[in-house]
Amino acid sequence: MARKVSVAGFTVLLAMSSASLALACGDKFLVQGSCCVGGSRFDRIHAAAHPAAILIVRSPDSKAIEAVTHADYQSTLREVGNSVAICGDASRCAAEAQSGKIDVVLADARDAPKLEELFRSVTPRPVVVPVTYKAAKSEVTELKAQYGHYFNAPSRPDRLAELVDEVMGQQP
Repeated sequence: MARKVSVAGFTVLLAMSSASLALACGDKFLVQGSCCVGGSRFDRIHAAAHPAAILIVRSPDSKAIEAVTHADYQSTLREVGNSVAICGDASRCAAEAQSGKIDVVLADARDAPKLEELFRSVTPRPVVVPVTYKAAKSEVTELKAQYGHYFNAPSRPDRLAELVDEVMGQQP
């Protein structure tokens, strides 16, 4: 008789502990599910409020430009409504800029001053966004003071899309 009671007690104890474990797992699943389903700001990319025509200027031996020409960055920029073109030489960049169809130029921070000068006579004038790669704080401070904006790669592709949208929102 005592054995039957202990087996029954063990069975009840096992059932209760299983239910509480299942509840705990269910709670965790629901919490994770709501986070993923509800989506945070970066889970789902929203259309850009100000779509832009973006020109990425390649630069030899530039890790920064190599990063932003990666397929993840380009697909994210296109996904939010921007158009992206890449040029590798100054003559093509000048021709693209002269067309007046470029809104934002992403260029290595070392090339940005030359491009600013090149695009000075273009109407409407494209905004040059200097791109750095793991820049030091002093360099970032200098770029922010000179240009008002910059992109420090590697960073998440959606941050680049947000920056482009922010830059376009500041344009008249």
